Amino acid sequence: MNQIRNKWYSSILMLFFTLLTTAVKGQQYRISGTVSDTAGRPVNQAKIVLLPAITGKPIKEVSSAETGAFSFSSIDSGTYQLKIQHPFYADYIHVISIKESNVTLDRIILTPPIVNLKDITIQGRKPLIEQKIDRTVFNVENSVALSGANTLDAIGKLPGVRITGGNGIMLTGRGQVNVLIDDRFIRLSGDDLLSLLKSIPASNIVRIELISNPPAKYDAAGSHGLINIVTRRKKENGLNGSINAAYSQAYYGSANIGGLLSYTKGKWSINTSLSVSDNQYNELTNPTTYYPDQTWQQNRKSKNITKSILGRLGIDYQISKKQLFGITYSNNAKNADANEYSVTNIYSPDNKMDSLVKASNTIHRETQSHDISLHYENIFSSAGDKLTLDGGYFTFHNHYTQLSGSSSYLTNDHLLSDQILQSVAPQNINAYTMQADITLPRKFANLSFGGKVSFIHTGSSANYYQQLNNKLHYDSALSNAFDYRENLQALYVNGNRQWKKWGLQLGLRGEYTQTTGYSITYQQTNHNAYFKLFPTVFVSYKQKDDNTFVLSYGKRINRPNYWYLNPFKQYVSPYFYYEGNPFLQPTYNNNFDFTWSYRSMFITKVFATIANNVFDQILLSDSVTKVTKLTRLNYYSQRNFGISQSLNLTRLSWWESYNTASLYYINTKSTVSYTAGHSGWGADLYSGNTFIFNKDKTLSGTMDFTYTFPQLSGVYKFDAYYSFDLGFRVLLLNKKLTLGANATDIFRTSKSKFYAVVNNITTRYNNYFDNRAVRLSLSYKFGKSDKPKRQAKASNTEEKNRAY
Repeated sequence: MNQIRNKWYSSILMLFFTLLTTAVKGQQYRISGTVSDTAGRPVNQAKIVLLPAITGKPIKEVSSAETGAFSFSSIDSGTYQLKIQHPFYADYIHVISIKESNVTLDRIILTPPIVNLKDITIQGRKPLIEQKIDRTVFNVENSVALSGANTLDAIGKLPGVRITGGNGIMLTGRGQVNVLIDDRFIRLSGDDLLSLLKSIPASNIVRIELISNPPAKYDAAGSHGLINIVTRRKKENGLNGSINAAYSQAYYGSANIGGLLSYTKGKWSINTSLSVSDNQYNELTNPTTYYPDQTWQQNRKSKNITKSILGRLGIDYQISKKQLFGITYSNNAKNADANEYSVTNIYSPDNKMDSLVKASNTIHRETQSHDISLHYENIFSSAGDKLTLDGGYFTFHNHYTQLSGSSSYLTNDHLLSDQILQSVAPQNINAYTMQADITLPRKFANLSFGGKVSFIHTGSSANYYQQLNNKLHYDSALSNAFDYRENLQALYVNGNRQWKKWGLQLGLRGEYTQTTGYSITYQQTNHNAYFKLFPTVFVSYKQKDDNTFVLSYGKRINRPNYWYLNPFKQYVSPYFYYEGNPFLQPTYNNNFDFTWSYRSMFITKVFATIANNVFDQILLSDSVTKVTKLTRLNYYSQRNFGISQSLNLTRLSWWESYNTASLYYINTKSTVSYTAGHSGWGADLYSGNTFIFNKDKTLSGTMDFTYTFPQLSGVYKFDAYYSFDLGFRVLLLNKKLTLGANATDIFRTSKSKFYAVVNNITTRYNNYFDNRAVRLSLSYKFGKSDKPKRQAKASNTEEKNRAY
């Protein structure tokens, strides 16, 4: 009986403990999440293992679905390790603590693995677009759409960047940016700059950095930011290079041919390039001026021929593992001819033509520039402390000649007046620069500081000759000689630090500038000296790997081109001329940016620019003499506020699409009495698309569209315009040979129409600069795939840019 009772008690006790254990274990939970790569694409068939933190022995295993989703059910409370593995990604380990509820994890981002092969480290793919604290990075090498493309094609994919033909590269809603290659400023502009970028294969480029608010280490000059092109560094000995050629047919035909060559042997690395071009384009300028008693309607056509040779040579010598010395030399020789012809019809108030003016201009310009840059860098501690020294010499020679003829007639072809004018205007510029930079990586912050000095001398003159009785006579009233000197001393300090999700970068640059302008003819001297501080502030917050916020501020200065300061006059006709202004002062910009980047797909930017003492061109017309002068004055301030949204679609293997929409408000306040300020909205749309037609990715096509809504620029109001472009590209010979065909501005709609009111006189322009063209191109790469090292960095960046 006792045995039966004991068994009964034992059974009840076991049942009690079983129920108790079941009750405790009954509180079970669920773990769920999704897995994606750095571009936001779902990762399928990832192996996901759940391990208790104490034992480390797997208890459950699942695989991610096509959507990247996974889940575990019936999980007891406790602490676990979640281990995710995939053959194409680095292992991911995450610690999870389950208490009293289900766990839904944030999106898990898998990154490519790092594989060590002897002394070579191969790292996986980065996101196509990354948002850093002081710049937006476009990883060119990860773009399938840019296979066989050139560097200019790659720049066109940057969010908010537009290629504008002869005007260069613009940031929508703001203005023109300057271009660097490996932190070395490229002192070319307009078509010369675009030709150089077209000659560099995109395969030579690792990444392109858009720096809308440049940090303190860069010159404060330039209102609207920088684009820095980072090239590949060659690791192996050998020779490689590329050749390229193109023919473009617009109204006239143009052609260019060039090549890049690099060679590395031991400690030596040599990089050279040569580009030869013969460009011709047609320019139509049609201004109409409405005087109180007359209307002057001009039709001007110009044929422009530019022949140039651009050569560059860079040599690096690796003194030791921690020391490098480099030298770079470049030469740019150009001959430019323009043949202009214009007819101006003069109408009375009742719209009857009562006279006309015929004018012709033959212009020849020869320029020659030489640029030598020296670079030395030394990593002088195990912590990575680094010293860099840069020096540069730049010389620019410009010889300008012009022969102008004009005749005024009545409507019955009766000659009223006749004039022939010849001018010769040489210009010489010499600039010397020196710069030192020190970088100190520390645990509490990364610090850098440095300084720069520059010395610039410009001499120019304009000599005019009037033709009387078939003889040329010197005209001292129009002629002038001008001498300009500018010295600059600058110091800067910069520091940045990262606290988990937060980042902070602060910089301060001080520049002291002294200028002297002397008109030899007028015996007039202008002195100017000023010291200015240029602060920069960057704050970043990285909520997740794919969600980044950046707030930035920077102050900039825009100094006048040397040519603008020369008080010479360049006559197009007796009724129209250009004139320089030796009293021009710099423009100061305060730039504010807030950027939100989500999964490299959505990039939202809110921006504001406050520009004071702006110098810009202005038309000054005399209602009595009917003479119009085009000059530059400091005559307004401007406030720009706007937002841009970029959508980058790169998930599909056969299509990449880069799209940007910008909306901005511009408020211009005039500081002179003879023209009023304006305010109004403006907007831009851009869509760039690349389509891959086969699995080998050797056939592709492009389709680009831009639309600019009516907007303001200074005191000018611009009409809307748009452009539609198509292209096709074929890769042959193991993708070493690229054949391309492009058609730009197919519908001839990229016209520049604008007007301004000055002195109560309205002038309207209707211009077209030969943008519609068909371009055929080819390029061939040879040698090893690794590309050259970075060459010597130039210290005379800002000085050279103002020469052109």
